[in-house]
Amino acid sequence: MNICMVTLETIFHKYGGVETYVHQLAKRFANKGHRVFVLSISSKNLQDNFEADGINYIMVPTKNIKIPKLPLYPIKMLLFNIQAAIAIRKLNQKYKLDIVHAQFCCGFFYAISKIFTPDNAKFMVTLHGTLVDEQLAHIRPIWRNLHHSKIAALYKSLKTSASFFPLIIMEYISVKRAAGIIASSYDTLRNAIKYYKIDPKKATVIYSGINPENLIPEEHQNKKQYTPYSDTFNVLYVGRADERKGISLLLDAAPIVISQNPNVRFFLVGPDTEKYYAQLEKTGLERFFVLAGKVPPATLQQYYQISDIFVLPSLYEGFGLVVLEAFAAGKPVIAFNVASLPELIDNGKNGVLVTAIDPKALALSIEMLTKNPSLLKMRFNARETAKRFTWESTCYKTLSFYNKVAYVKNVTQSD
Repeated sequence: MNICMVTLETIFHKYGGVETYVHQLAKRFANKGHRVFVLSISSKNLQDNFEADGINYIMVPTKNIKIPKLPLYPIKMLLFNIQAAIAIRKLNQKYKLDIVHAQFCCGFFYAISKIFTPDNAKFMVTLHGTLVDEQLAHIRPIWRNLHHSKIAALYKSLKTSASFFPLIIMEYISVKRAAGIIASSYDTLRNAIKYYKIDPKKATVIYSGINPENLIPEEHQNKKQYTPYSDTFNVLYVGRADERKGISLLLDAAPIVISQNPNVRFFLVGPDTEKYYAQLEKTGLERFFVLAGKVPPATLQQYYQISDIFVLPSLYEGFGLVVLEAFAAGKPVIAFNVASLPELIDNGKNGVLVTAIDPKALALSIEMLTKNPSLLKMRFNARETAKRFTWESTCYKTLSFYNKVAYVKNVTQSD
């Protein structure tokens, strides 16, 4: 097959769940003999066209246009969509694409163009969560932490909604026009059906995976004895530093945990996590935290190896690839009982699901694991869970879904 995957950014722009998903699938498609193109937004640090891992990367040039008082990201997405649709048409003329597979709303303009100039390529969308839920997860913290007036909170909420609304419309058009929809989890699929009224018959759930090499051998899972943190109980967070990820809840839980067990240390790893230093310094908790910021993969693995447990205080996850990565390192995961996370975390076996989205409840769960005699068993269960999720399985199921959608559409057209 000739497959074109469309994503705003790739692993060459940044490492994230969507970027990893596209790369891992595209690489495996190419290894199985398919011709694969990945369309993404241009970057000054990347060539316009290049090949890596058998994948043909095409960087679509998009101008940065700033319109006063209008959010930048939706404009960026719109402009990318227009240029991507043009690039897809050119590829289709030359290679006769079988599949155009967009992430989120990255293919909505191409979907619209198919109404006026139909082609034979089957348009697919992967929903890594829904943008409606993303929006709600960004708004909830505004009202949870009312350090400002209600009017200010309302203004901030409306501003956030204004940023998401155009993207939600784009996502709606994408899924309504798609021949097939892949949802990252059953929670994502349920909500997509509820919000967008999509036909369940054209949708399926395919989980993401991990590479076998990400499974840290049991003898290497805990190396903290070789570090200054050999005698502390180490709690790890990995991810971005935005409101949806719930870091503020973890920071509020930390003093409660420390008051009961001053031997606990918190490690925050990911882009912009350093920004919390001033806040921690004000409360006198900076010595209990390591704010690592963005680190290379080898360093990230070292943080996993010195940690005892992993905490993901996120308010929404369409899947939660980072949970699998923590499991692969043999780390039990504490997370809120929201969205897709109960599909991965078996409460009390490979982690803990916190029912109340509250710092005290989160702190209690962390305290519980610091004293839990069955922590060793939970680590074993976490690693066993990770083994069930592989990129090879994700690849096989995705190709099978491509073939199913192509067959159904071809039969319909012939009738």
